[in-house]
Amino acid sequence: MPLQLNLLHEEILQQRQRKRDPLKLSLYAAIGLGVLLILNYLWTGYRVLESKSRLNSIQAEWGKIEPKVTAAQKRSDELNSIISTT
Repeated sequence: MPLQLNLLHEEILQQRQRKRDPLKLSLYAAIGLGVLLILNYLWTGYRVLESKSRLNSIQAEWGKIEPKVTAAQKRSDELNSIISTT
């Protein structure tokens, strides 16, 4: 049985180490985490803007309805006072 020597063993080992470089992997992980944080920030900002828009539209609707509601409450109070005096 002939003896086989792998003369490229050291070069292959160095190539594998370069592929699995811990600094490079941690840099990729940090970049990925940064991208996730930025996406979360943008999504939260979008939801806040959407909520503010909805709040403004509801406040505008309430501004239209409020005078009618207060007039109806006053009329109800007047009618209740008329009923209680009779």
